[in-house]
Amino acid sequence: MKKYIQYILSILIIFFTTTVSVAYAAGGCSTGGGLSNPLKNICNFGDFVALLLKAVIDIGLPIAVLFIVYSGFLFVTAQGNVTKIDEAKKTFFYTIIGVTIFLGSWALALIVENTIKLLTG
Repeated sequence: MKKYIQYILSILIIFFTTTVSVAYAAGGCSTGGGLSNPLKNICNFGDFVALLLKAVIDIGLPIAVLFIVYSGFLFVTAQGNVTKIDEAKKTFFYTIIGVTIFLGSWALALIVENTIKLLTG
């Protein structure tokens, strides 16, 4: 359990350190001289959240596929051992739950974004 908590904390630290650097890079959208905005046309918080969500999806989906492949590998290497098959089933089940939550949150974010755009015109 302690290794699991350390693993989750390390992922959170990596995630938050990269998002902080992106947030600091968000400047004004003036096209005048000086430094150009590395975030392209991100001038408000909604655009930033959309870009961040796209980046999370681009990273999360391949990781989800790798976990599904890993659970398949566990099934193949179980070779009839009941405890290993149960572990493989558990890994696959939790992977599917994670992917469902991941895609559900993405869909919910898109619904909220489109609703806000519709209401603001």
